[in-house]
Amino acid sequence: MQMYIKKLANATENAFADRSMMLGENEELFRQNCEKEVRASTRAKKVGTARVMKYEDILKEQELREKKESKKRARPGRPKKKQLEPDQQKQNPKRRKYSERDTAISEIAASGLEDYCSVMEF
Repeated sequence: MQMYIKKLANATENAFADRSMMLGENEELFRQNCEKEVRASTRAKKVGTARVMKYEDILKEQELREKKESKKRARPGRPKKKQLEPDQQKQNPKRRKYSERDTAISEIAASGLEDYCSVMEF
């Protein structure tokens, strides 16, 4: 009787081992199948003409293509004015209607030195 129980125990151990191996193999095949579907669903990107290219050249071509595509997607209409960076704004100040003499007089008045300074015109 003990021999039958040992055989039954060995058979169940073998069955569980086979089952776990099959589950592992099944999971691996399922993962590979999912990867295959993802690769098949992504669109192949054509970069330039068929030729041997360096990696840097491929990146440049992709950037150019993306710029072209973004221009196509941009809404038509009136172009916006370019905003100058702070350094450029200092170099190109907006011209006002005041003359240099008027600005100098206003600066002197703002500093409170009207009694000590004057502006001469030539």
